[in-house]
Amino acid sequence: MKNKALMIIFILFLWASNLISEGSTVGSKLLNLKSSARINALGSYFTSLYGDINAMEENPSGTTFARSLNFNLSVTRWIGEINFLNFKTIIPAGFRKLDPLNILFTTTLLLYPEVEHFDESGSKVGIVDLVEGYTGLGASTIFFDFLQTGIMFKYTYRSIYEKYYSSLTADIGIQFPYVFKTSVMYMGVVLKNVGYDFEGSKLPASLLLGVNYSFFDEKLLTKFDFGTEGLNNASDIFTRMIYSLGIEYDIYSIMALRIGVKYRNENFHPTFGLGLQDQRLNKYNLYFAVDYAYAPLFDIEEYHNHQVTIKFVLFTGKEKREKVLLFEKYRRVGMLYYLKGEYKLAIENWEKALKYGSSEELEGLVERTEQILERRKETK
Repeated sequence: MKNKALMIIFILFLWASNLISEGSTVGSKLLNLKSSARINALGSYFTSLYGDINAMEENPSGTTFARSLNFNLSVTRWIGEINFLNFKTIIPAGFRKLDPLNILFTTTLLLYPEVEHFDESGSKVGIVDLVEGYTGLGASTIFFDFLQTGIMFKYTYRSIYEKYYSSLTADIGIQFPYVFKTSVMYMGVVLKNVGYDFEGSKLPASLLLGVNYSFFDEKLLTKFDFGTEGLNNASDIFTRMIYSLGIEYDIYSIMALRIGVKYRNENFHPTFGLGLQDQRLNKYNLYFAVDYAYAPLFDIEEYHNHQVTIKFVLFTGKEKREKVLLFEKYRRVGMLYYLKGEYKLAIENWEKALKYGSSEELEGLVERTEQILERRKETK
């Protein structure tokens, strides 16, 4: 399993190097904008994020958790600067055995403050009409029973001074968990914003790797990301490095405290924030959350700003959202133990999964694994 994962990462790096050398590089700040204050508070990057619909922005492979229709509407306020709206949805489209095929959709619209426009003589000629945003369509699934994969195509547009610019880019990512005796570490790799340039403004191609690990029954989450952003060519991969560290502490599943740091251009940039965790509003699985972050605006290193995100999530399923996430977590961990040949631990995790949801396929897998253990006993 490890060899397969390493081989896929190596191939992705080679392919990324080839694409970057063709000129998909720096420019538009829009594609680095984060609609999630949680991500910004944790150092502005989260390549290994899993189980959160906002993974769609960081690494589309982190969206394989969904088992029913998910909607997310975020209204974000960068205080004193800019507002933007973001809508995301995950649509389950089919299954490979127990593994999902999810369709991903997102759209973001930026709302700029009015800016007066003056001619060369200094006379006011009107208000600048600036419209900017992007729409994305993608998919995610799982291969080899452990490798999460995802791709997102994004159409980006900008209208300013009666001129219209557009571009088409793609994010390609993978994630894979590594199982310890009692916990799981998630790792991720993503190649972002590869595509055609704006007229006169190149796009910020990025190559990022990340890992996260939780302690104390998943109350304390730690994450680390590193990579490169704003590539002019393949030789820049090791000269434009970014490092990001973040810590999140969950308080009774009601509030989360977050702190992070981002290192770039030989400077440290602290980030921090807090969040009101997803609260279920009614029996229809409508969730509400508020997140706050203090982080760099538009990745401008010299200027930090405040971000407030109000998030609504509609989860269309009979079971509560928390139960579905726990079912998926224990199912995946059990599968990893199964692949390692640790059948007892696999069965233990699958039985935990079945406490949070039902699955005839998983029940059959438990039964077959128990038969394997019985045959082993008979041969001893």
